[in-house]
Amino acid sequence: MQQRFLPAYEMLNLRHGRATMLWPVVFMLRRVLFAIGVCALVENPEIQIILFMGPTMASMIVLASVKPLESASANELEIYNSFMLLAMSYCLMTFTPFVVDAQARY
Repeated sequence: MQQRFLPAYEMLNLRHGRATMLWPVVFMLRRVLFAIGVCALVENPEIQIILFMGPTMASMIVLASVKPLESASANELEIYNSFMLLAMSYCLMTFTPFVVDAQARY
């Protein structure tokens, strides 16, 4: 049983408590929500981006509070990556119908 689920937990520092087990769930949930949003919400790009931003923010919170990865540098790199994804998502919002003025959008 342990060998079956090892790839999901091999980079985690399980000494940080049970909350560390939350990281793979948040990681996969973020990707599943993104895939569902892209496929189901083709006509609503602003909702797609918001659906992407929520789990990205949740993953940053889990990373910052739990520090689930083995090394501090891996945790910091993941937080930085999530932050950059979030910053790019905010910039993407300007190219959607969320911005009413078409002149300002493009």
